[in-house]
Amino acid sequence: MGLDTSQFSWKDITAAIGGKILDGITEVSYSKKATKELLYGRGNKPHKVLTGNFEFEGKITIWQSELIAMEKSAPDGEILNLEFDITIAYIPKDSTDQVIKTLKGVQITDVTEAMAQGDTHMKVELPIIFTDIKIHQ
Repeated sequence: MGLDTSQFSWKDITAAIGGKILDGITEVSYSKKATKELLYGRGNKPHKVLTGNFEFEGKITIWQSELIAMEKSAPDGEILNLEFDITIAYIPKDSTDQVIKTLKGVQITDVTEAMAQGDTHMKVELPIIFTDIKIHQ
């Protein structure tokens, strides 16, 4: 079996929140990390690596109009109270290779809106935390 060297570009990405495709998304990033600790005992070298809790975080950058739509669907209009899943599909047009991942239990931690002279539109960066990354086969 050969090594799959497929690469995806931004044009291959579709992101959806609650089943709604986001046309106004300009950036997405996400990460998972685990707390790791060395277990020491006799001697001066570790005996084992211990794994603790996992953490998931990232950010999405969207147009202001997407933010307004999310605020309208949020409980009491408060986007920081909104919980949703984000599905990210990497599907190139000229290939059968695809990767679909779902960020589960996403919540936004901070909203900052800003514009500067000369801007033609507003992009809003939304830091997120979530509970898991599901990879669909």
